Amino acid sequence: MAQRTLPKLNRIQTLVDATSFSFPIEDAIGYSNPLPQARKIGLGRRALTGYMTSAKKTDGIGQFESSLERDYFALLEFDATVIAWHPQPFTIPIPACQGRRGTRYSPDVAVEYATAPNGKNLDRVELVEVKYRDELRANWDYFKHRFRHGIRYAKREGWRFRILTEREIRTERLNNAKFFLPYRDRGTDEDDIYSIAMVLEKQGASTPNRVLDCPSLGYLTRGRLISILWHMVAKGLVVVDFDQPFGMNSPIQLSANAIY
Repeated sequence: MAQRTLPKLNRIQTLVDATSFSFPIEDAIGYSNPLPQARKIGLGRRALTGYMTSAKKTDGIGQFESSLERDYFALLEFDATVIAWHPQPFTIPIPACQGRRGTRYSPDVAVEYATAPNGKNLDRVELVEVKYRDELRANWDYFKHRFRHGIRYAKREGWRFRILTEREIRTERLNNAKFFLPYRDRGTDEDDIYSIAMVLEKQGASTPNRVLDCPSLGYLTRGRLISILWHMVAKGLVVVDFDQPFGMNSPIQLSANAIY
């Protein structure tokens, strides 16, 4: 795939010209020149709204409007191939036609993916709708008209349009993401990380229990050792099969690309 420039969904002026939205300047929070949230998220839609204040891959505060969106955003935060995600990134005008009034449509989230885990080079952009299956069934006539315009917009930009439901989101990977994400940004001593990495390098294929039982790590309390190991998993220094249930005897190994 030809190399593309790193986004801010990044071509802000192009998006403004194409989608013709306006916003109050106080909404432009986060990084300099961020892409503003195109649609305000109200209270109470699908029972749960809130903010992912610990999110690192989105500008601002990462608002979600359902528990399913919250879960999907957790997956995006945990995915090492995700560069950035943008909730309600822009508004697509839908002209009046066939007796329908003109309206506007805001995709739930735009996701920018890297060519490699933890990479910076843009591979692709996806526009994603996050909906419960029963919501899609009950309101398909309403959604399909908007989705059609979302698909056209994505194709024009060379992007992909996806619809994700609880079947694709609420998986074992989500359970692991929720468990490990709190450890991602915890302060950890680099010497301790190095010590554990050396043990894993010698052991090759290992398990958490094997690491805990290593005599050379006896200077660390069990709680401290576990916390550091989970931090290394969350940062991608230790490889785990996140699509399987995780336990103390699950296979782990040092990442081939680990830098410590």
